[in-house]
Amino acid sequence: ADADADAEATARERLERSLYWSSREQLDSRMRELTARLEDALGPAALLLLALPACPEARSAAEALGESIVEQAGRLGWQCDEALLRAAAEASPWLTDERLHRALLGLVRKGGKPVAAAALRAAVQSLRKRWQSLGAPRGSPPAATGAAGDAAGEGDAAGEGVLRSPLVLVVDESLASLPWECIPSLVEQPVARLPCAAYVDRCVAAADARGGSVASSDAYYLLNPSGDLQRTQAAFEERFARPPWEGVVGEPPAEEALRSALERKDLFVYCGHGDGSRFISADSLHRLPRCSVSVLMGCSSGALKRVGGLAPSGMALSCLNARSPAVVANLWDVTDGESDRFCRALMDSFERGGCLLTAVASARRACRLRYLTGAAAVCYGAPITVEPRGGAEA
Repeated sequence: ADADADAEATARERLERSLYWSSREQLDSRMRELTARLEDALGPAALLLLALPACPEARSAAEALGESIVEQAGRLGWQCDEALLRAAAEASPWLTDERLHRALLGLVRKGGKPVAAAALRAAVQSLRKRWQSLGAPRGSPPAATGAAGDAAGEGDAAGEGVLRSPLVLVVDESLASLPWECIPSLVEQPVARLPCAAYVDRCVAAADARGGSVASSDAYYLLNPSGDLQRTQAAFEERFARPPWEGVVGEPPAEEALRSALERKDLFVYCGHGDGSRFISADSLHRLPRCSVSVLMGCSSGALKRVGGLAPSGMALSCLNARSPAVVANLWDVTDGESDRFCRALMDSFERGGCLLTAVASARRACRLRYLTGAAAVCYGAPITVEPRGGAEA
């Protein structure tokens, strides 16, 4: 009888787990559809978000495509927004034929009417030939074709095969809760966000003051300060405790010790509930002459909230106001297991070193729910390099 009861309990547990993940995966799929709709809502203007390639040869060739399409439009008497048309041409090697055709269809007119489909197809082929004549420069793929997939598909051609220059989005308050970093064109790219243009100079100056990079070996951590995230503590305690990192595990820190660490250290990693603001006040942060690059791995740690009639605020902005160059945080609530997957992948990137924004984009792929959880993680601030900690673990 006991064996039957145990078997029944095990079967029930498996069923509940299966139903749980099925529900979560459905939500993940809906979130992915949302990101595709966000890009569709932007229309051709979404092409302006595609930063030029980081590779100088590919950048020059892409700019040459922009010049050629503008000249062609002038010869053919097309009316268009020149900046958008140039952006479409510069992105064309990484767009499918179908997507490029759709972009041109929405951009150009002749005599106030849509340009004939045959003329648009000819323009697409002209761009393809021009790209090949430029030698398909190093750091870029061959011109995309119709078989490369659609914009809403996994691995959109616009994001594959090329490392783009970092992009900083200035996101209006009314749009700040949406995962713009994970729209199809940007999901694989290095992207940061800021709430307004006033923060651009502040964050760039903070990054420049550190020489454009921070040492991942110079870090302070706050791991499970509430004492009830045992799985998270088990996942990271040994790794974080490896010298020369310093920090606190399983208990709250003294506010003065935390304040001193945020001022002295290059990197701060928080793994706990919320945004960690219960351990240090915004006023204490604002008095700091400088603040670490911060990784806040708690629920809604990057959410900005209004208090009365004041502008939205949050721990992420408090860190930026304290002259932190960048803050990685979550826009909404996430489960601890998924957050741990993201954090582990991010720490792996820190072991190797490189662009912080690229590391965040890469770490999203480690999440089982790439959109429901992965898309929650964003980076506020300016592009900055993380120097390798060294001694990467297996």
